[in-house]
Amino acid sequence: RLEAEESGHRQHGHSGRRGSAGGDDRAADPAAKTHRSPPACGVSTSPETDSVEAGLWMVMERAEDRLRTSGRVIPDPELQAYVQDIACAMANDHCLGLRTYVVRQPGFNATMAPNGFMSVWSGLILRCENEAQLATVIGHEIAHYLRRHSLQRWETARDTMSAAVVFGVVSAGIGVPLGGFAQLGAYGYIQSYTRDQEREADSLGFALMNSRGYDPQAAPRIWRNLIAEREAAEEDAPDPFFSSHPPSEERMAKLSELAEAGQAAAHTQSGRFHAIVRRHRAGWLEDELDLGHYAEMQVVLERLKNDGHTPGVVWYYLGEVLRRQPEVEDKSEALAAFRRALDYDDAPAVTYRSLGLLLSREGDLAGAREAYRNYLAAAPEAEDLQMIRHYVNELEKKL
Repeated sequence: RLEAEESGHRQHGHSGRRGSAGGDDRAADPAAKTHRSPPACGVSTSPETDSVEAGLWMVMERAEDRLRTSGRVIPDPELQAYVQDIACAMANDHCLGLRTYVVRQPGFNATMAPNGFMSVWSGLILRCENEAQLATVIGHEIAHYLRRHSLQRWETARDTMSAAVVFGVVSAGIGVPLGGFAQLGAYGYIQSYTRDQEREADSLGFALMNSRGYDPQAAPRIWRNLIAEREAAEEDAPDPFFSSHPPSEERMAKLSELAEAGQAAAHTQSGRFHAIVRRHRAGWLEDELDLGHYAEMQVVLERLKNDGHTPGVVWYYLGEVLRRQPEVEDKSEALAAFRRALDYDDAPAVTYRSLGLLLSREGDLAGAREAYRNYLAAAPEAEDLQMIRHYVNELEKKL
């Protein structure tokens, strides 16, 4: 049966990367060498051209083509290969034909189409503390794919959707939205798995990640983080992943139970993860800031500031979140965060500018002038150069 499935993927015209995501440590793990994925309940292969499913596959292929040419796929071959390697480690014998795309999109989401391509949002990777947590989410999506859950949902909704709406729904899920209320509503329906499907994906996804030697505690940990972020969301619209994979206490309890019974002597594989993510963190945090979901972002940043990576970047964005929240009248914590950021070599030059804006608002004109001058020295070719010079001149008139 596996030969038939792999043949179907090859007929589809794609090749998959085989190999482990964890380097030498993974290769030395006996479980990693001997594990085989549980038998899939009919992993999707290219359907017969005259089948009903063939029309859906054509839409999926259009959406994948749209994604590839959208400019949203992050042009970092190492990052793309890294995530593909993790997905292949999770899929194991079903890696052939699997394609992953890391897209520049804030928010926590990952989706996998029935024809074998997966979209992973940059906002999801930003929120992961290590490779084990990323593997947890990817393994969960692989489990939905192996059990054909998304295809079941598509088939249920097929009679009520036009091809245009289906294409829009897929595009929204992979991070290239077309817009429109019909697509948004349909996306919520399609991606809302049943409780039984979610439980099955949780159990199988956990088995896949733990069998590859990952720390079993990563699974409940990332869902615990999502619960904290959801609780802070208040009136903000939740990420699409929350709608389709609600981070409930029941789910947390089950994953904690699985983790307690999971393999010991596991790893998180943080080294390669941080080496790759480090260079993207500032840009991804800027994307999140643009969303304006400050309460959620503060939860994420409070967690990231403890990981020891890019501390200047993290403290700057924490200060910026605190500065921009209108409900936070006392800006002393924002000032402290900016000053803390400047203790580190990786603090962005704009930290000085934000510090100057806040000090000026607080009435510390001399401090604001010094901060602005430091910004001009640190970023001599900044686009707002003339505006900041004007601020300095106005402050000097008042001092």
